[in-house]
Amino acid sequence: MLLVGVAYPITGHWIWGGGWLAGIGFFDFAGSTVVHAVGGWAALMGAAFLGPRMGRYNADGSSTAMPGHNMSIATLGALILWLGWFGFNPGSTMAVGNGSLIAHIAITTNTAGAFRCSCCYRHRMAGAGEA
Repeated sequence: MLLVGVAYPITGHWIWGGGWLAGIGFFDFAGSTVVHAVGGWAALMGAAFLGPRMGRYNADGSSTAMPGHNMSIATLGALILWLGWFGFNPGSTMAVGNGSLIAHIAITTNTAGAFRCSCCYRHRMAGAGEA
């Protein structure tokens, strides 16, 4: 709630609301700076506060495998994210120019998702994903 209710409105105003970054000519296409920079710093602070996962590392410093718990939910999440990209990436392109790049952006978005899925599948079939 703090991130959405406090941090994003403040940093968003710096860029979109005529704030100091907008005043010096900063350009933020589709909110990438607000979303990724604020989210990245928040994740870094969360990791620093929480520390490493208990049981992840052995006393000698070696790591313990922690396989995924629910591959159906992980797959569903990936598909929802992939579908969400189609609203965000080509939709953001409509804000600039005449929209002639929308088809190119949609194909690039789909190719990126498909390539990642095929890499995970090949990695898994090669046995590298086994714990």
